[in-house]
Amino acid sequence: MPKGWNIVLPTAGPLRALLAGVGLATVAFMAAPVQALVCPIMPEQGLAGAIKEPKKEIEGLSQLFSGPELDSRLAIEIEDLRLRNPGAGNDDLVNLLVTAYCPVVKAEALGDEAMKAKVEAFSARVIKLVYK
Repeated sequence: MPKGWNIVLPTAGPLRALLAGVGLATVAFMAAPVQALVCPIMPEQGLAGAIKEPKKEIEGLSQLFSGPELDSRLAIEIEDLRLRNPGAGNDDLVNLLVTAYCPVVKAEALGDEAMKAKVEAFSARVIKLVYK
């Protein structure tokens, strides 16, 4: 602040009420709880023909994601998805994989922050593999 400037805050009146309201809204926003993890839902018929049988794909992937071999099988599953769904783009594959993984994480009954972190980490790993 330049030398000689004084800031005077109002002690009463509408401006003070406004400043107090802004302060309360900021505190309320900062104290708001983290929203629960909401998993995406794939359409029954596929994405404009990109993923032929999304429900079947998700069920199969969810079983894989529940098992211990996820890390070693993920790249292989991505290539298999490409073969089964040649019209699918990279974004379709990422959406499908994250959609299949999310309910598996949700079933682990972790806290919301931990679930979101796990899905975000998985998503980042999938993006690296799909877009390589």
